[in-house]
Amino acid sequence: MKLLKSRKALSTVVTTLIILGISVLLATFVTFCAINVIITRVHEESLQITKLHVWCTKRTMLTTNFMITNTGGRDVVMR
Repeated sequence: MKLLKSRKALSTVVTTLIILGISVLLATFVTFCAINVIITRVHEESLQITKLHVWCTKRTMLTTNFMITNTGGRDVVMR
């Protein structure tokens, strides 16, 4: 009963729990931010070439048809 009447002991426990809770939340936030930065910086350029067709229309003329799909995370500029 004496422990329940002592406000000093109860406030120490509450203060410790609050500090632990804040430190866990802060660590979670920092980890989330770090993962977010890593994911956004690691986008790669990737092209996939499919449906390739080549026709020989004349003796010296070839026609080619293919489809390019951008499967990466960045825009690709072709010149």
